[in-house]
This record gives sequence, C-alpha cells and structure tokens, in this order.
Amino acid sequence: MTGLFFNQGVVTVPYKKTYLNWYKNRMGDILDPDTYSLMSSCVSEPWDLLQKHKTLLGDNTFSKRFFVSNAYGLPSLLARIGKCYGVPETNILLTQGVTSAIFLLTQMFTQPGDHVVVEKPGYEPLHLTPRICNAEVGFVNRPSDIPFDMEEFEATLRSNTRLIILTNPHNPSGKSVSNKEIFEILECMSKHAPEAILVMDEIYRDFEPENNIPANMIDDRIISVSSLTKAYGLSLLRCGWIFAAPKYLEELRRIQVLMSGIGSRYLEAISTIVFDNIEEYRSRSQQIVDENKRIFRNGLKPLFEQGYVTGVIPNHGCICFLRINNVSDTRVLTDWLEKQYRLFCVPGEFFGDSQSVRMGIGEISPERLTKALELFQNGLTQFIDSYTG
Repeated sequence: MTGLFFNQGVVTVPYKKTYLNWYKNRMGDILDPDTYSLMSSCVSEPWDLLQKHKTLLGDNTFSKRFFVSNAYGLPSLLARIGKCYGVPETNILLTQGVTSAIFLLTQMFTQPGDHVVVEKPGYEPLHLTPRICNAEVGFVNRPSDIPFDMEEFEATLRSNTRLIILTNPHNPSGKSVSNKEIFEILECMSKHAPEAILVMDEIYRDFEPENNIPANMIDDRIISVSSLTKAYGLSLLRCGWIFAAPKYLEELRRIQVLMSGIGSRYLEAISTIVFDNIEEYRSRSQQIVDENKRIFRNGLKPLFEQGYVTGVIPNHGCICFLRINNVSDTRVLTDWLEKQYRLFCVPGEFFGDSQSVRMGIGEISPERLTKALELFQNGLTQFIDSYTG
C-alpha cells in the first residue's frame, strides 16, 4: 500500500488493483502478433494521415506555429479547438488528457468531506480521484438498456455535493445522455446541490457528429473535458482540453502549473495539423468503427441467441459493455481467456460490475477482429460449460 500526500492530507490507494495499472501491465503482451486484444478503448493510430498532413504543411509553416510561446497553450491550437467545437478561446484550458483534467478539476472543486457523485458502472479513475482528495463518493446507476434514472440521481444529491462526474457517451456502455436529460440534471442540482458543478467527460462525443455541441455551452455550471485520444487514436499527442466558464480558468491554471508545469510545444504544434484536417481524421475513424461494428454484431449474434451474453451494442463509438450470464466474476474468465487463447478483454470489476466485460473494436483490423470473436465465442462457451458443470 502506498500513501500519497496532497494538501488535503494522506490517502492510501491500492495501486496493484487499479484498472490503469492492470492495463499497463498488459500493454507489452498485446503487441505480440500471436495475441488478440479487445482491450483498447480507442481507434488505431492514424500514422499515415499524420505523416501526410505534416509533409503537406511544409517546414516553414510548421515552424511559424512552433516558435511561439505556449505559456498557457499554443495560441494556434487554442484557436483551432475553439473553432472546431464553437467554444470561445477564453473558455479553453489545454490539458495532457482527460485523466489529468479530471484530477485537476477535483483538486479545484473539492475539499475533504465534500460529496462527489459518479456513475456506476463507470471508468475507475472517476471515483478514485475524488477519494484521493478525501471526498466522499456516491454512485448513480447507468445501465445501458434504460434511460438515465433521474429519481435515483436526485436522491443521490446532497447539500454538500460539489461535483457530479458523468461520461457522455458513457464509458463503458457507449450510451448517451440527451440534452433533455442534461437540463433535468441541472434542475435537480438547483434544488438539492446548488453549489455543485457538473463535469461531463465527452471523450467519445466525436463519434456522434450530429450531436457534437459541448455540454459546457448549455450552462456555466457544466464543465466539459475531452481529448484527441479515443475518437481519433491520437494518445501520442497528449492533446486534451477543459471547456469551462472564464471565471474558473485562472484558478485552474494556478493549480495546473503545479501539476504539469507547461505543455509540449512540439506536440501542440502537431495537434494544430490534426485540427486543420479534422474531418479527414473523423471520417477515417467512422469507417473503422462502421466496418468493425458490423463484424462485431455478427460475431456475437450466436452468443446473444444462446443466452450466454446480454446487453446493448451501441450505435456509436468503439466500446461495448456486455453482461456474461452465469459468470459471477469475469476477472476469472478474462484471466482464463488470456492463458488459454491469448485473448484480452477488460473485466467488469474495474467498472463496478463484476459480471460484465468491456470490449473495444477500434484498434484491431477486421481480419483480426473476426478471429478474436471466434476465439471469444469458443472460449466463453467452453469456460461456462466447465464453470457451471
């Protein structure tokens, strides 16, 4: 057990049991060509596009963007992000990704003993981070097959609730929260948690181009966070952002400089190239997801029909969260699939549901996805037959 010190005190976090630690320990294994990974939650890296666009830009033009101060983010990048999402530059803070953005926001808006509401099932850092800051965490259920439960959400709120952290689309299920539901959430906040801020993690939102207005534009009580990582496969650029009302940005910058100093001017300059060609990157991602989702639905159809698997495959995005029937702890299943078939999936325990698995279809070729689903079908049926026999 390792103690971490922050200005709020000391908290103990069991690192060996966290999702990100579990994932990192397998990153080397899944590079083996004899393994099949459904672990990834993003699309594959667009190396060819990035190289083409950087070459077309030319060294002189790139240099003009690069040799500029990025004290609070490269101005040319801030301008392009603002234009892409219709957000004023005064409302944008660059980050090195969504995980660091969530940490930064939690540090700013919570004190020891404050109450934070997060979703369940949910991305593990969303509830571990408030706990590191010694906040109390409450959960609201977000099943994939029914609308957001507003009555349950309202009952979860307290007068000392300071943050509500939701993902939209939801990680791990891919289900979206509608604008109507967002307005209802704000109404509940006004009644029961008037000092609360709603943080919307929108890292998968660009998979829904018809619904791509950041939630921050609806109300100043909402802060949106996102990055180029998931929908564009560009984690190597570490290009993330916070959209927030200007009244929050000065304090956020004060805390951020203590966390990360300054961003990479080189990576920020390359990120401007992506935004210059964002529609081409988005089109590429959508083609990958469309083809792989067709394969995914067909490959899992027998397991749905035979009752081995239940759940909803979302229309958008590259992730899916499925319930494995007759298996109480899918960590046992995923460990077994790794050992027997060299097939990697994420056990649901890391999202608060030990009977499910999260599967990603964006970073695997159609041919390897077809094979991976064959292995999953064979492995799952064999495992359940022996597990329940």
